[in-house]
Formats: sequence, C-alpha cells, structure tokens
Amino acid sequence: MTLNTNFICDQEYLSLKIRNNINGDFSLVKDIKELRPGAFINIDWQDKSLMLPYYPRAKFISFADKKWDWRYSINEDGKVNDINPVLYELLPLGKYIEHKCQITN
Repeated sequence: MTLNTNFICDQEYLSLKIRNNINGDFSLVKDIKELRPGAFINIDWQDKSLMLPYYPRAKFISFADKKWDWRYSINEDGKVNDINPVLYELLPLGKYIEHKCQITN
C-alpha cells in the first residue's frame, strides 16, 4: 500500500514523512509494510513541526511522544486504515484533543 502523505486535519493542511532508521540510513518509507523498529514520523501542521518515534500498539500503528500521538487504525481484516488517521494532542491528567484527518485529493 502506497503511503499517503498529505492530509487535512481540522481544516488545515498536514504533510508527513515516515523514515526508517536502520543503521542511521533514514530511508523514506513509501509503503506502510516497510515500517521497521526505530522508525519515526515528521509532521508539519499548523505552525508545528513534530518528530514522533514509532510506538507499536495493538490495533494501531502509532507514532507518539508525551505530547502527540499519530495513529493509523488496523481494521479487523488486518488492513491499515491510512485514509483517516487521527492526531491526538495529549494533555495532562489523561485528557486529549482528537484531530481527525482525511487524505487530500
């Protein structure tokens, strides 16, 4: 599956790049199946430039730190939903803001 890199999140343009970091090569991920441990995502959205490490979870492909979490859900059939990812802004006390995203045409 070719990785989508352009989205609209909360009516604002978001672009991303995912890179693997095997032996420091920082190779660009073009297909979600190429994702490896040590990968990270670069997100440009609003006035923010985020770099989030790959954070494996059950039922999600996630890139997260203590303030942000970019998630692709995995459907029951095992396919990654890369059309409608979600960017969570993590707040104190377990609260969060959900920024729903859609691919751009």
